[in-house]
Amino acid sequence: MTVLAGVCEHGRIDALSPVALAEVVCVLDEDPDLAADVAHECLSTVRAAARARCHRVEVGAWAADDEAAVPGSDGLGLLVLSGMCVRRVGHGDRHAGELLGGGDLLRPWEEPGMLDSMPFATAWRVIEPLRLAVLDDAFLQRVAPHRRVVAALMARALQRSRACVVNLAIANESTAEQRVWMQLWHLADRWGRMTPAGVALAAPITHALLSDLVAIRRPSVTAAIGELERRRMVSRPLGRFVLHGAPPAERARLLRAGASA
Repeated sequence: MTVLAGVCEHGRIDALSPVALAEVVCVLDEDPDLAADVAHECLSTVRAAARARCHRVEVGAWAADDEAAVPGSDGLGLLVLSGMCVRRVGHGDRHAGELLGGGDLLRPWEEPGMLDSMPFATAWRVIEPLRLAVLDDAFLQRVAPHRRVVAALMARALQRSRACVVNLAIANESTAEQRVWMQLWHLADRWGRMTPAGVALAAPITHALLSDLVAIRRPSVTAAIGELERRRMVSRPLGRFVLHGAPPAERARLLRAGASA
């Protein structure tokens, strides 16, 4: 049940807390995988400690790097509970993109500063309404004694970096069709579900997003998708991609490359 209140020092819901009224969630209930290695007899104690404020962001441009607008910059960061957003980084007319969703750990205020030799502009856009657990300093102090939860959160950061390595490897494939085809399967590992027609992607993947992910111009992405559709490797019956047949043989190699990063 959602409770409107603050979170006190020991993780209990405290209606008189000086913390501004906010939706409070149990992070382990929202993301049970974080408790996978927690001993059953300790679970109730850990659940009480792992409570956090929930911050919501609606669809559209998101000033995610504005510490005044985004809470929690004094702790671990923001854990995506649900929804999706795109982080786009670029210089001039060249951009790369990253699709983020449930389970990702974000620290958007840590973007490169003006001291970088080659500053890149970063933009965030929410494509499905976000619910974010604010893992601030108070949250970190409460869960710090529970090392398995902290380790699981650290693993999320590593998983995100490994996914970026796989994206980079895909962007080095020789043809546009191969890049798009492999990227769609990479996305399906996370957002795909089996249907009688094939593997359906739940994520709203656009040509523009694929262009950023695979590092080719949008017209080339459109042409590649058209060729994949002609060869009946993909279809889009309801505006979402459905993948047909087996995943590309190179997928295993790329996943090994990401795992070793």
